[in-house]
Amino acid sequence: MRVVLMNLDVKAVPPGYKQSTGTDLQGSVFEVVYSVRNYINAYRKLVTSENISSKEAGRETVEGDPITKKCNVYLPPGYKETDTNKKYNVLYLLHGVGGNHNEWLTGSGEADGNYVICNILDNLIANGDINP
Repeated sequence: MRVVLMNLDVKAVPPGYKQSTGTDLQGSVFEVVYSVRNYINAYRKLVTSENISSKEAGRETVEGDPITKKCNVYLPPGYKETDTNKKYNVLYLLHGVGGNHNEWLTGSGEADGNYVICNILDNLIANGDINP
């Protein structure tokens, strides 16, 4: 299947791309844990330790403690933390309401001992379809 969308050529993921590329061509996934001081609570209020007015926030504000959040970062094969001159493209995949930081990883299932979404990214990079 091929679709042209806003001058973009969109194609289905080739079935083979859901399989592992082999260990030499695999990226890595790391979980990052971080603290946030400004967030929306279950009552749709802005919890903040800052002096932000309700008018500025566009909703009621309340004081509260920081919370811990998590995200996953996929690093492409060949990524070296010490190579500070190399720049990489960034793709942000956000989960939906009620989801969590693992939704994109686990939601596509596993193949060959890896998350399918990671296999797809590995194959796209290995075959030159996208830059790392």
